[in-house]
Amino acid sequence: MIKDASSKRILTLLELFYSNAFRSLVKHPFFKKKRNRYMTCTMILILYFAYFYFNMVELAKISMVNQNISLAVIVKGQMTTFFSACSSAFFFGVILYLFVVNTVALDKVSLFFAKSLPFEENEIQLSFLIFKFSIMISLYEFIMLIITPMMTLVTSSKLLFVLIWLILQAIFILTCICLDFLYKKMPTFTKGKSRLIVKYTADIILLVSALLYYFLFRYKLEEKLSGLTTHISVLIGIVCLSVLLLLFLSLLLIRKFIFPEQILTTSKYIKIGPTIKNLLSSNLISLFRTKNNWYILFLMIAFVVILYVSQDFKQLQLILQMILVFSGVFCLPFYDNMSRFRRLFTSYSISLKRDIGYQLMMLIILVLPNVIVSYDNYLNLLQSVWVALTSLILGYLFPKSDGILNETTQMIILAMTIMICFILSKKPELTSFIIITQLCLFAYVIKKERAIGEK
Repeated sequence: MIKDASSKRILTLLELFYSNAFRSLVKHPFFKKKRNRYMTCTMILILYFAYFYFNMVELAKISMVNQNISLAVIVKGQMTTFFSACSSAFFFGVILYLFVVNTVALDKVSLFFAKSLPFEENEIQLSFLIFKFSIMISLYEFIMLIITPMMTLVTSSKLLFVLIWLILQAIFILTCICLDFLYKKMPTFTKGKSRLIVKYTADIILLVSALLYYFLFRYKLEEKLSGLTTHISVLIGIVCLSVLLLLFLSLLLIRKFIFPEQILTTSKYIKIGPTIKNLLSSNLISLFRTKNNWYILFLMIAFVVILYVSQDFKQLQLILQMILVFSGVFCLPFYDNMSRFRRLFTSYSISLKRDIGYQLMMLIILVLPNVIVSYDNYLNLLQSVWVALTSLILGYLFPKSDGILNETTQMIILAMTIMICFILSKKPELTSFIIITQLCLFAYVIKKERAIGEK
């Protein structure tokens, strides 16, 4: 009876957390109409099936080529693809864990009800742990939708396909559990402000280590493992049993030891205020009021330094072009950082045209490094503008301050947009048309936001 009552209270807490998390999405003006909800779901399904079909066509071409390749080479390719998928599951486990831990926290309403109502501390801790892990797994499932078609390169057997899917899920969850255990043990060795320093240091070390492994060291490991003489089906079975056993043991560990959870995170903003005298500099400064943008900036710099040491200049330039396409991601928190300040625009007679103009100038400055690096690659420049405009629009449509999962929603939609961008990258004229459409949409969004702010 006690366990049943505790389970009901945990379910009640989870319902509270999810309802508050999705409140802003459900109440969003665009999603209030059923037509818009159905239209959005239909578009997502069409895009995914188009992506799946595109992959299947490419895989069919590869399988035609495979007919002229020896069996030994095909088997080695299957083994390499399998171990590469396992490495990806580990890598995304690290990245998504750090992303969720640093971005997802309960809002004050959820925390107030959780603390004021008669819930036990362990129940609150376990509920938030489940809530946090459910977001990580949901994000990973979105990535799995993209990765899944590639698994047909490993095997055509439905049973082995299911086992591979289980292995990748287990590796991801196991990685997140191990990291969570590590981060929960850190406070026992540190006190006061040093805890925050240790946490940020651990974040940086994990990020750099994951990048080094995924982009440099994993290839040698995968090459060695692909040389194993064990049959691919037997190997998949052994790996599946081993990983599931480790996952089972880790879940028992969680059940026995529930460590204190940082349920309400500290401020994600740096105290640098905008000024009405220079709107352009205020827009640029606002991009770096968010600590997450500093993480992204450090990540890019660390990645470039690693590549500079390991690659020659020409390869570095090509990789820089790919990295700088994503510089527009800095625009995601722009509206959140400027929302209160923007309410003063009407009082200071800042016109709509001036507002739009300064934001577009900010985008130009943001993509300027890519202009320098990609001066001979017109298509790459269009892609960077596409990502920047999409990020800015998403920041207005799904501000983080309106819901704790809005930042996650931004990242999912942005990832889908980038995926579409690269699929359509062979047609520059189509990309140019979409950018013009984005500019019109951007102007419309700013106009609506100013109209709402004046009410």
